[in-house]
Amino acid sequence: MLMTVLKGDLAVSQSKKLIKLFKQMKDYIIQRQHVLPTTELLALTTQTQNNTEEIRQIKQQVNDLTFVINDFTDKNIKDGGKQVSSISRVEDTVIY
Repeated sequence: MLMTVLKGDLAVSQSKKLIKLFKQMKDYIIQRQHVLPTTELLALTTQTQNNTEEIRQIKQQVNDLTFVINDFTDKNIKDGGKQVSSISRVEDTVIY
């Protein structure tokens, strides 16, 4: 890998170390397959994806609520040129 680009003793040495490292990683994974079976790994992956989607939805809801709260605390909210209360503005925005 590296030695084909750099061509030197150091490159050859580093390439050999990389190959040895990848072999050790492969052996490590093979030795520990029983620790986390494939079905559990698949279930964990699915749950992680679900959690990621739920977190995205929660972030969106927090952003939406931040907008509503900012409107609620803004004393200069106007509707059609006339001053309206913040409470009526929030009631129009909040979904029950």
